[in-house]
Amino acid sequence: MKKIFLIVLSILLVAGCGSKNENSKYSNEDFSYKNIQLGYDAEPYFDLFFSKIASSESGYYYYDYSHRYAKKPSFDIYLMFFDRESKKAVPVCAKADCKHILGDDCDALFNPMNNSNSVASVLRLWFYDGYLYSVILEREGSICLYRISTDGSVRTKYATIFENGVDGSYNMICHRGYIYISLSGSDKESLYKLKLEKDAKLEPVYEQACENNEIWFGELTPYKKGITFSVNYYNETGDTISGCDIMYYNPETEQVSKIIEGLKFESYLIDGADFYYSQNGDIYIYNIDSKENRLFYSCGYPVYISYDGTYIYAERCQVLLKDYSEHYIYVIDTEGSLVDTIQAPAGQDCYFGDKDYLFQMFDLNETLKGKSDMPVIKAFDKSQIGTGSHEWIELPTPQG
Repeated sequence: MKKIFLIVLSILLVAGCGSKNENSKYSNEDFSYKNIQLGYDAEPYFDLFFSKIASSESGYYYYDYSHRYAKKPSFDIYLMFFDRESKKAVPVCAKADCKHILGDDCDALFNPMNNSNSVASVLRLWFYDGYLYSVILEREGSICLYRISTDGSVRTKYATIFENGVDGSYNMICHRGYIYISLSGSDKESLYKLKLEKDAKLEPVYEQACENNEIWFGELTPYKKGITFSVNYYNETGDTISGCDIMYYNPETEQVSKIIEGLKFESYLIDGADFYYSQNGDIYIYNIDSKENRLFYSCGYPVYISYDGTYIYAERCQVLLKDYSEHYIYVIDTEGSLVDTIQAPAGQDCYFGDKDYLFQMFDLNETLKGKSDMPVIKAFDKSQIGTGSHEWIELPTPQG
């Protein structure tokens, strides 16, 4: 066991190696799903649902807090690594003889009940420039950025994002040297950026006045050399979105401009000039340059969409499902033809994933109904697409 752990640990260390100057050569390139630069570009397929998973060349880092929902719950949160080739998952801990429990002071363990630990909850996780960066809610309420070595041995408080918490909701992505944050408050909506430097401070980028919660800044996604964010407008009663604008922040000019106006959608992605969006069971493509709008694929059911550079993925909206046996993920090629229909595990949120794997995280609904002993994380090898075989890999829990 010790020998196996050291082999996996060496893989982790290799995954974290890299020159800080290597990424600069991509700074003048427009973002492309077909050529995502790991450790530099955002990974929008993981950011759709406030992701706690990030990929490197050799595998995936993720937080496992499934023990909270077990029949014997605990507050243990583990930082884990899933290897692409071996398909094995291990705690990110540099201590070869560690049993990965609180008494061993495990590198992978984030335990809110440990008085020597400032962590209350983990919120986000990214892999950037050879390090892991995690947004963590501290016990006294501050929301902070931590930098973690890829073997788990060094964990450093890197910057304070919101001291003493935040009044409102927010979304974040990590992209090309910055964390971008959309913040929705009571009187205004704001976009900030935080440079990935020690003790960096929030920099305001854009704000829009808001009365009676009439607007809300939503999703962020990479586009060209910067990022876009959605501005959602609500009707007079405040319970229905009447339309959405898409705003583009160009870091070269530091200007924000409107590139799409007045669309309604459940989810969206941008690939070059093509804006894909789902609406009432259909997927459309709106071309930002030509303003042409056309039907791409009809799912017949509300879906969330993502793209890995090869296929478009559409997951049936679980909130509306009456039967989890109909929890499907549709795989569609870029010509709009259905390639495969994947049966997804019941009651779990889909993290669409990169070209290699789909992920399903935390079976909360089923657990709360008492239908399962332990929520699990599952991975789907995308090499199965089109083969008729749909086997999900159940990743082991840290102590099980």
